[in-house]
Amino acid sequence: MKSSFYFQAALKALNIAYATVDQTGHIVDCTPEFPLLISEPADKIIGRELLEVLPELFGQEASLEQIRRDEKPVLRLENINRLLPAGRVRYLRLIVSPGESKDVDLLVFVTDITELAEHAQIVTQKRNEFDLTRRQLAKLSQQLNYLLRHYVPDNVADALLKDNLSLDLSGDLRQISALFAEAETYRDLVDNSLQGLIILQDDQVVFVNQACLEIVGYAAEELLGMSTTKMERLLIHPATLLTFRQRLREQSSDKRRYELCLIRKDDSTCWVEQFVRAIEYQSKPALQLISLDITERKRTEESLARHERYLTALVEIQKELLALNTTANLYDTILARLGKVSGVSRIHFFQNHHISNQLFASLKAEWCAPDVVSHLPDSRLQNLPYDMFNPYWLSALGQGEGVIIANINEVPTTEQRLLEAGGVLSVVIVSMMVNQKFFGLIAFEDCSRVHQWDIVEIDILWTAVSSISQYYERKRAEDALRESEARLWQAVHHDFLTGLPNRLMFTTCLEQAIQRAKEDPTYAFAVLFLDLNHFKLINDSLGHQAGDDLLIEVAKRLQKSIRHQDMVARLAGDEFTVLVDSIQNLDQVIKIADRIKFELASPIYLKGQAVFVTASIGIASSFKPYHQADDLLNDADTAMYEAKSKRREQPEFFKTEQRQKATARLQLEMELWEAIARHEFILHYQPIVDMENRHPVGVEALVRWQHPRRGLLWPKEFISSAKKASLIVAIDQWVLREACLQAKKWQTMGFTSLKLAVNISASMLQQDIVNFMITVLQETGLPPKTLQLELSEDITLENLGLNVGVLETLHDMGMQISLDDFGTSHSSLQYLIGLPLDILKIAPSFIQNIGRDSKYEEIVASMISLAHRLGLAVTAEGVETTEQLAFLQAHHCDKVQGYLFSQSLSFDEVMRYWQDYTARA
Repeated sequence: MKSSFYFQAALKALNIAYATVDQTGHIVDCTPEFPLLISEPADKIIGRELLEVLPELFGQEASLEQIRRDEKPVLRLENINRLLPAGRVRYLRLIVSPGESKDVDLLVFVTDITELAEHAQIVTQKRNEFDLTRRQLAKLSQQLNYLLRHYVPDNVADALLKDNLSLDLSGDLRQISALFAEAETYRDLVDNSLQGLIILQDDQVVFVNQACLEIVGYAAEELLGMSTTKMERLLIHPATLLTFRQRLREQSSDKRRYELCLIRKDDSTCWVEQFVRAIEYQSKPALQLISLDITERKRTEESLARHERYLTALVEIQKELLALNTTANLYDTILARLGKVSGVSRIHFFQNHHISNQLFASLKAEWCAPDVVSHLPDSRLQNLPYDMFNPYWLSALGQGEGVIIANINEVPTTEQRLLEAGGVLSVVIVSMMVNQKFFGLIAFEDCSRVHQWDIVEIDILWTAVSSISQYYERKRAEDALRESEARLWQAVHHDFLTGLPNRLMFTTCLEQAIQRAKEDPTYAFAVLFLDLNHFKLINDSLGHQAGDDLLIEVAKRLQKSIRHQDMVARLAGDEFTVLVDSIQNLDQVIKIADRIKFELASPIYLKGQAVFVTASIGIASSFKPYHQADDLLNDADTAMYEAKSKRREQPEFFKTEQRQKATARLQLEMELWEAIARHEFILHYQPIVDMENRHPVGVEALVRWQHPRRGLLWPKEFISSAKKASLIVAIDQWVLREACLQAKKWQTMGFTSLKLAVNISASMLQQDIVNFMITVLQETGLPPKTLQLELSEDITLENLGLNVGVLETLHDMGMQISLDDFGTSHSSLQYLIGLPLDILKIAPSFIQNIGRDSKYEEIVASMISLAHRLGLAVTAEGVETTEQLAFLQAHHCDKVQGYLFSQSLSFDEVMRYWQDYTARA
């Protein structure tokens, strides 16, 4: 795990290096300072075992299992020492913490405490020197007592020592003088000692040396004669008073030292290391208190301990932020941890926001010490404009810096009043930057003291805030990634237009349903396959946007038709599917199909025009076992095509014979591809006869398929499959080229008046037919006026604007345009006016009912009359009886064709037919 930039900065500021250890005990990563501190070459650290690099860690029998079994979350090791190249000993402090991932098993932090250790050695040395001096003085004291008892007269002893000592009067004055010189030396040593000395006798202070006076800040006359009780009240801090009293009661002579907090005369505090022992002072029992001022050492230790607490808190914050998945409890957790470790009174988090392009800050989270008044909720701390403060604040915070105020009396009046209102005496304000933008700030407020913030403390607070910022950045990146993944999932599994599940998602759910049906015999489902009828006509006539709007509305209506557990999907184009989940019988499926028909029955308004939509529905269910989703979808699709072929709006359930038909259609499509390559298509021609003189004036080219196994196939048996297989254009092109080539042969043989009619499909009109016809006519040499292009009425509805332009170009080239099968589709008179037509051909279904139904006769008569009024010639197809012929002649039909005159003929048969006609004429 790589530490963040701010985390590394804090560790560097604390002079702390660290390394990460994997589960095998090998060092996998470390900071550049780590090799320097442990006196090992940098290139020999990574990859080595931790216990090999630091064998002092737990001793010769150390193992990683001992570290992992340690119940303490952080294991601290003191006085690890390493010999530097120059011979100097470096003292290290190690902290071993468990890792949080499979890649990082242990974290090892190393701090250089050489300076502190050397300071402790000096203190120890001074203490030993003092102990030696004290022992020497004790010996001198014994000698002095002996001399006084044996050599000093009683009146001299009483005068000098004011003590009732029983002394011998013998002695030498020179020895007495030397004795007093030694006593004076003793007093000098005591007064000039580094350790403070107090002697208590009869519950009052009877002796105090100069070192003690310097420690507590009192004069000798203020302490001498002071009672023990008063001394406890004035000098002993309440936090250590019980310890002091206990040691006085014990009157310990084992010289065990303890630490004591003293109150100086100026009310400041200091720390001493003290021990108490019982002695005789002037031949009476007394207590000797010896104290060494350790204030600086305590401050250093407290600073290190505080920094260590900060560091531990920072590590825990990092862990919590890594494990945190939501911002809900972010500040409750993090601010509380920072508040407790920093010792401040209150922490505020302000988040930025804009109002009318002006930057404001509002209080969003708070942590307070138990005795501090909370500011949440407080409307006065909402929507605070930054321009009310010193411009430096906004400049510093906006650049990711901060504001440090040790004493609020040092800031301008406006900011001072704001801080005083919250009872703040000192504050550190840290900027929070998220994605390099000023996101907000966190204020660490001290309401109880003027806080002297040290640089390490501030660095760690900065690092903690930066960690929160990084969490926001990580959270936003994760949220953005999740949103991106969700959008990607939506895009992959849903239709972009309707928002419905697409084929992939529907197939996945269908596979799950199939698997459930295998495992649970009581579970059943069904699939509805829907295809909108005449959608292409609507899409092409009203435009693609209208078609999209239609699909969106159909999707909404389908969703209204189903139950909550069902699913609607759009597979492609105008094809929809419905997964009907958890059914007991097929009647439930029929009800849903009926609801779909009911919802689709209402008109849909597109561009102000009411459009009515119907759908062909095929159904396949799990009552017939399936193993794959595609098989079930194919069967539902097959049933849908069966319903469409019957041209009724009733749903069709899949039957096995439908699959056989579908298989046959597929086989036919495959054979069509081969038929083109093998040149299996041939042309037949049906004569067209002029009604005025009953003379043949032309022929209509009709394509036939000479199937190698099934024999001669007519168009109705393969043209529909050719359209589905996208082969119709290839067939149309072959028919046009072949018919033109043969017509040119007829003309060469003398049949110059013969006209050639050729059918073309809608697909052919969209394939640059103009250039194709130019090429064919150039290749064959056939005059354009010989050619008559026939198009079905459906063609004109599919893409009217494009068709008109193409047909006009063809018409201008000299070709005639004929509208075939008039009356079989949704006729529109405006198409008769708008298209460049020459001939109108009446469909055989109308002609064949002449003499059978007077209504058909009226319609045919009207068609002929209308066409003539529009300047169009009329050709009647399918004439088979003389009655039909007489009716058409009576109503002035121009041309006819049908079995009454001739069936379709081959190329040679056309020649003979024409020769016979010529001979009869």
